[in-house]
Amino acid sequence: MNVTGNLTYETIPTKKGNNLIMLKNYTFSKDSRTRNYYCSSKLKGCRARFKMDEKGDIIHGDFTHTHDPPKYAISSCGHYIKLKWCWWLLHCVVYTLEIYLS
Repeated sequence: MNVTGNLTYETIPTKKGNNLIMLKNYTFSKDSRTRNYYCSSKLKGCRARFKMDEKGDIIHGDFTHTHDPPKYAISSCGHYIKLKWCWWLLHCVVYTLEIYLS
C-alpha cells in the first residue's frame, strides 16, 4: 500500500506482468510511454486519469468516473480476483446449496 498526500493506492500485478493501480476502489492502467494512468474503463468512455512522478507520488489527476467501481475479491494468499457478472451466479449457487443442505 502506498500513500501519496492524502491518497492511498495499491499496486495489483496482472497476468500479463504489468501492474494496475487501485485507488478509491477504481483500477487504473499505465500508459506504456508516459507516467499517465488511465481508468481501466477508458475504452468504455471513462475519462478518469492521473499522473505520477518518478517516486510514485500522484502529481495531479481527474478522478471523476462515469461508472461504478469494479468488484474485486482478495484470495487467502492476497491475490486480487476481479468479479464479473458471475459473482451473482456464484452467490445464487452458494445460497441454493445452503438451502438444500439445511
